[in-house]
Amino acid sequence: MCCMPDVPHSSESQNPAKLPPLFFGRLMRIVTGLVTLGVIPYVGIDQLGFWGVAGLGFLGLSFLIGGIMGNPGCEITALANLALPSAKRKHCL
Repeated sequence: MCCMPDVPHSSESQNPAKLPPLFFGRLMRIVTGLVTLGVIPYVGIDQLGFWGVAGLGFLGLSFLIGGIMGNPGCEITALANLALPSAKRKHCL
């Protein structure tokens, strides 16, 4: 195995919360958040109704904040992670 890179096998190196976010992933989450928020005025509040606006608004903000902050994992927890200290943030449900 002379050509194989030496990869540590500790559980800390495999923890996704400890890995740095990829630039492309962050960029795509920001773009997806902006597009999701842009659907609301494009389609119209009257057509979407309260739950449509609330759902698209929540998802759009979650994508946007998750991408800006570089949080790995689930978008559902991105808004809640704003209020938590970094040691207590949840990255996936």
